[in-house]
Amino acid sequence: HGLIDLGVDGIITDYPDRLRAVMAKRGLPLPVPTPVDVER
Repeated sequence: HGLIDLGVDGIITDYPDRLRAVMAKRGLPLPVPTPVDVER
């Protein structure tokens, strides 16, 4: 939450689902999800 409060331009995370949930809860615009091929 702290980085979002600071107004950073980007966040790299191992848990994009958690970051997306925080962003949605705060009413921030969400980027288009990147599809991942788990069959590879």
